[in-house]
Amino acid sequence: MDARFPHSPVEVAKVRTVQFGILSPDEIRQMSVVQVEHSETTKMGGGGGGWG
Repeated sequence: MDARFPHSPVEVAKVRTVQFGILSPDEIRQMSVVQVEHSETTKMGGGGGGWG
């Protein structure tokens, strides 16, 4: 048994299927929208995180 995973009383079962999908352009746009709270810019490639 792998020590990284604690014992679980749940019964072990085989995986029957795995499904992968591709996002539509509209789904990508919906997930990529953010609200800009501070519009300051940085100079010389600074990170803008207050550390340089």
